[in-house]
Amino acid sequence: MNLFVNVLTLLILVSYTATSQNGSVAEMKIVNKVKVGNLDAPGLDEVSGCVASSINKDLLWVHNDSGDDAVVYALSTKGELRCAVSIENATNRDWEDISMGPGPEKGKSYLYVGDIGDNNGSASTITVYRIAEPTLDPLCKAMTLSADRIEMKYPDGPRDAEALIIDPVSNDMYIITKRERKSRVYKLSAPFNFKKINTLSFVTELPFSLATAADISHSGKSVIVKNYVYVYGWERSTNESLASLFKRKPSVLPYMPELQGEAVCFSATDDGYFTLSERPDTTVDYAINYYFKNNTNNPTYVEMGEDKFYMSVIPSADTKGIYNARYNIPIPATVRISVRNEIMMEVENVEPSTFEQGLLEREIDMIDKPEGTYVVVLCADRQYSTSVLEVKHR
Repeated sequence: MNLFVNVLTLLILVSYTATSQNGSVAEMKIVNKVKVGNLDAPGLDEVSGCVASSINKDLLWVHNDSGDDAVVYALSTKGELRCAVSIENATNRDWEDISMGPGPEKGKSYLYVGDIGDNNGSASTITVYRIAEPTLDPLCKAMTLSADRIEMKYPDGPRDAEALIIDPVSNDMYIITKRERKSRVYKLSAPFNFKKINTLSFVTELPFSLATAADISHSGKSVIVKNYVYVYGWERSTNESLASLFKRKPSVLPYMPELQGEAVCFSATDDGYFTLSERPDTTVDYAINYYFKNNTNNPTYVEMGEDKFYMSVIPSADTKGIYNARYNIPIPATVRISVRNEIMMEVENVEPSTFEQGLLEREIDMIDKPEGTYVVVLCADRQYSTSVLEVKHR
């Protein structure tokens, strides 16, 4: 990396439909094969886990973070709420991720919901709930199911975790922690014990922190783990265990950081991955993003009608620690620019509010900021885009 480097330009606008000057709605076209569905379902304000259905076409299973009931939601890939599935013998203490995997009935898919969050690091045990994946009737609005309960503990004390994987090859469970300097991977070997507390085993550390979600492809060949800024990926070798895979260096995959992106999952066909975000800012729109796995070119802008909405952040040629955010606003809009840290908390308000249009530039002063990962956030009315900064002072 250079001394001051902007790792990513704008990847993709999370949700972009806009009104043209004559009042009609312009159709969005995403460049470089990234699809977006609007996340408009009521009540889904803290989505922290998602997984693509194996038996219901174009469907994602999602859930909220702590504070909601023990409910898994069936969401279309366009963002429409299809059905709410209540789990009658479960509690949502701090649900953080959901995975798909095998179960007791051969050939049937099962949902595993991870009640694995522990912000205070004080829970003596964590729980994963397993339910058989239901086939949804088109008229389904709600249903209630009963779950198998897998209770477990860490071998080295309580941990906060937000990432869960069920390996479809070995049936083993993997949990990835969040708050350590390097996220830690733990394993529970199959078959699981449903009558007593299971003990996880430590596998390895990952070369990054703040893991918020993970998934494995339905084929078992690809693995992704995300934090707030990056999506990391591994391709599995023949007969390789996930314990071995996680000890290898991952690739960095295309991703535009969301304001609080906490969910990622492969599509049912394994040719790409979806990302979803919680709603920390109700002044902007949210969406379901889609990235094609084999697309190595990062998306750089969004087309809206005849115009392009984009942003890039580059280091100043004159002063170290100074960056220039260059962006294009195709339609007059109220613009806000801020800088956030790697957990997406605002650390600098560059432009609180100005009404702008056209090709523009703003200076970003990072001279006095600590070294680390930052995200520049550009909001234009209810839309937003982001660009990542890796700041080093040596």
